[in-house]
Amino acid sequence: VLETGVSPGVTPRTGGAVHIEVDRDLCEANERCVKVAPGIFALDDDDYLHITQLGDDVDPMLVAKAVAACPRTALTSDAPPFSRA
Repeated sequence: VLETGVSPGVTPRTGGAVHIEVDRDLCEANERCVKVAPGIFALDDDDYLHITQLGDDVDPMLVAKAVAACPRTALTSDAPPFSRA
């Protein structure tokens, strides 16, 4: 995945004040983020992670918990207090 201003393999999504990135090279599709925040993250049939909820109604604390739950640090976000960005 290549998006303007972003390295290949990294997909940024911004919802409201929360910025989320998925590093496709690190993601192992183990679903920990999906279990923590099923309304924000989802895996498709090919185990490809998608960010499914954007906008002002995204809960920054829930995003932060999902980022913290990722064992491969494939997720980054500016959501406090667990930010890895």
